[in-house]
Amino acid sequence: MKWFERRARCAPAKLSASAIILLAGVATGPAVAAAGVTGNYASPNGSGADCTEQSPCDIRTAVDSAGFEEDVKLFPGSYELGSQSLAIDNQNDVSPVDPDASFGPPILRSSAPGFAVQVVGDDSSLRDAVIVSASTQASLLLTGSGTPRAERVAAINQGSFDTNTQQETGNGCNLQSGVLRDSLCWGNGTSPSGFSDGIEISGYSSTLGGTLRNVTAYSDQGSGIYLGAFGSDGSTVLDARNVIFQGGGSESDIQVFGDSGSTVEADIDYSNFDSVLDLAADSEVPAAGSASNQLAPPVFSEPANGDFRQAAGSPTIDAGTGAASELGMLDLDRHDRIQGQAIDIGAYETAGPPPDTTAPAVRITKGPAKRTTRRVATFRFTASDDAGDVIITCRLDGKPPRGCSSPKTYRNLKPGRHTFAVTASDEAGNTATKRYAWKVLKRKRRG
Repeated sequence: MKWFERRARCAPAKLSASAIILLAGVATGPAVAAAGVTGNYASPNGSGADCTEQSPCDIRTAVDSAGFEEDVKLFPGSYELGSQSLAIDNQNDVSPVDPDASFGPPILRSSAPGFAVQVVGDDSSLRDAVIVSASTQASLLLTGSGTPRAERVAAINQGSFDTNTQQETGNGCNLQSGVLRDSLCWGNGTSPSGFSDGIEISGYSSTLGGTLRNVTAYSDQGSGIYLGAFGSDGSTVLDARNVIFQGGGSESDIQVFGDSGSTVEADIDYSNFDSVLDLAADSEVPAAGSASNQLAPPVFSEPANGDFRQAAGSPTIDAGTGAASELGMLDLDRHDRIQGQAIDIGAYETAGPPPDTTAPAVRITKGPAKRTTRRVATFRFTASDDAGDVIITCRLDGKPPRGCSSPKTYRNLKPGRHTFAVTASDEAGNTATKRYAWKVLKRKRRG
């Protein structure tokens, strides 16, 4: 089966303007003051010729005229890119003037039939932006030699099948090289042939590869990621950690295709996917549930409305690895990457439940008289913890504690003072102990 032979699926709902605002975390309001960074400046209504902070130009002029290794700073708002692809190259970095402002990231809207935004070549980068397009290829492309980068980018493709031109809709992201991290790639388009994958890495007689770190690759009707190598000597390589791959409709989360003579290699771990369709002639792709990968589906807040933040109870919370290379420090919302006990899987970080610091409840409900001649003592007790099970140990005087249950009886006690202690420990390591002291009296001799 070739890349153009994938099955038809049901059409998803399109993402509304309000949902894009929710996704981006954007508030309305005037532009904030620039941060005084050297480089070109752009604003949604910019018309300046010099692209300065005081007189910003339009985004295309700012990017195209940027010098080698020069930054391009974007004021907040919505940018219309028109019908031509925006190419970020020359080791330029494109990012907001103030990425931590409450206005959220700039929104780049494109009507380009090809790739909406391209990040080309080593050390060229795009950060903290939302891309919305109806591209027949992808909203975001990383390509070129070296390591182009995109981080904290939400790339959304909302295209639909064109019955006049027979053009299909494209993907959220395409990778030919580089690093994509802390980002969302959403295939939100409609197509009778089942395109609009979250991510695609495929080519014909070419060597392609990419690194994904903390990415959510989601499709309403395609695959979470599509990997392909075609021709007689194609090679596609993927390195992925902490990634959610989720396909839509009847499609697999991961799809792999390849011709004889070409290879597909996917090193995927600490990621979430429950289905793999591998029809490549020569491939190395992990099975669903292998290594440290998850099978249980993620729980998103409102995916139909563009909110892919993880909801409480999602298995992806605190389930990633912090030992991989190329990990980012911030999530797609620019929150610290670790909010709970460990890094999450996916583009967003969730605080998760607070640590359990509450000790179990322990009560001794029955024991011997405080002064008694009886050489036998029976104790009844209860131990419970709101967070789960507890481990109970009992101890008499200075003897080592041992596991026990209620009731607990001690026999052949010697006269003198004794102390019984029962301890409960919960799964978080919290402990609670209750003690009971009494005295065994010597028995009086008769006569």
